[in-house]
Amino acid sequence: MYRYIIILITSLFFCNTALCDTVHFTFQSNCDTLSHGHLICPDGKDKKIIFIYVNNRFSNSKENFEYFSELTDKLLSEGISCCYYDNRPILPEDSASHTTLFDMADDAVAVYNSLKKNKRFKNYKIGFYGASEAGSSALIAASEVSDPAFLVQQSACVTPQIEEDFHIYAVYQLNLCAMFTNPKYLGMPYYDYAAMMRDINENLMDNQIVDMEAYAQAIIDKYFTKFDDEKKAICNRLLPGLIHDMANKLGIARRLVWNARPYYQNVRCPILYIGGLQDTNVLGIPNLVKFETIMLENGHKQYNTILADINHQMLTSEEVFEQRYRDKEPAGVKKPLIWNAIKEWVVKEVLH
Repeated sequence: MYRYIIILITSLFFCNTALCDTVHFTFQSNCDTLSHGHLICPDGKDKKIIFIYVNNRFSNSKENFEYFSELTDKLLSEGISCCYYDNRPILPEDSASHTTLFDMADDAVAVYNSLKKNKRFKNYKIGFYGASEAGSSALIAASEVSDPAFLVQQSACVTPQIEEDFHIYAVYQLNLCAMFTNPKYLGMPYYDYAAMMRDINENLMDNQIVDMEAYAQAIIDKYFTKFDDEKKAICNRLLPGLIHDMANKLGIARRLVWNARPYYQNVRCPILYIGGLQDTNVLGIPNLVKFETIMLENGHKQYNTILADINHQMLTSEEVFEQRYRDKEPAGVKKPLIWNAIKEWVVKEVLH
């Protein structure tokens, strides 16, 4: 009874907020449990296009619905249906493992196939949208279904993830923990710091780290031999926690194998790639250049790119400054422009 009450509440949430025809459906991915999806259809004109919001492993359908509500309104106004769906449940036997971007892609594929099997929607053009890790999941999903209508990736990693993470942690974000705010704090040459970070990433990717404390000690013995006892004590205190967090807390190790290039070879539909010039989570220019390079190598001509002056959270540098130093809530002034660009692109590439 409790389960059905929750489903009813969710149904009312989507129906009342959207003020449109909302179709609820179930889908089953490879985790062998039934999940629920919600397809918001335009009230009136229907262009028979479905825009699937691919979930990030840290989000859910309600959060996506609220965050993308403005984009959804714009799409609905053009006669484009929008699809949200529940994240896969974390079962007790899986509680120690992390949901991966590959799991999220499996769910998106299951949603696509479920809609295609529905008599009402089997002839609809269905495509995927994903941001950040969900952008990678959207690419995987588009490469695995029979006939995707489009793919929109925003701030998605195109360069091999291990290279991306190395550049982020060794060049752009020396802030994994206090001791690495500046390698010079410990008197550590930058090239040693960079070599250490590459070493850690490669071992994480190859699943070679079993005992975190023993591995941390090996890193200390390799890179900190010239340090005095006081600085070694700092490393002994902080480094094991850093490596443990990289391997487990955010599931970083499980995504280091990601390489987008092979998946693009199987996607022939129109693709829109959006990067952020101020993005230090997924570096905007290197990933956009890599994307265009892959498109040219694959002979894929149906693609467009946008480089916006925003960070990973779609905020401008001025908004970040106001938020950080003046405690001012950012409005996301560039969001409406990006949402409008996505809407116009879908209309142009899919409707016409």
